[in-house]
Amino acid sequence: MKGVYEMTADSGWKKLPLKSGITPNSDSVIPQYRKIGEAVYIRGGIKGITGDSVVVATLPVGHRPTRVYHFLQNKSASGGVPMIARWKIETNGDITMVFSEDQAAATHWFALDTNFLVD
Repeated sequence: MKGVYEMTADSGWKKLPLKSGITPNSDSVIPQYRKIGEAVYIRGGIKGITGDSVVVATLPVGHRPTRVYHFLQNKSASGGVPMIARWKIETNGDITMVFSEDQAAATHWFALDTNFLVD
């Protein structure tokens, strides 16, 4: 008899398709996504965001939420103070950095580590 994990479809890690001007923060945190069963996982880090309400990537069909998904994530510190950014993933797959606690600059890094269920 197979274990539960063996019976669950796993897409494996794939590179997240980034929008123009958005780049990986470094070679060790390449933005990726994965789907295991009904759970979608996103990991990595990016830079190149210069304002609020910026679409940074789009998830492909089959990896998108069925409702708008919101989450908070850490980003570059400002003056030695940890900062966070508010994100959303739309039902069309757009991953948007909605708001940053301080003015976003192209050199700031933004972590992307979250997961959600696809109903």
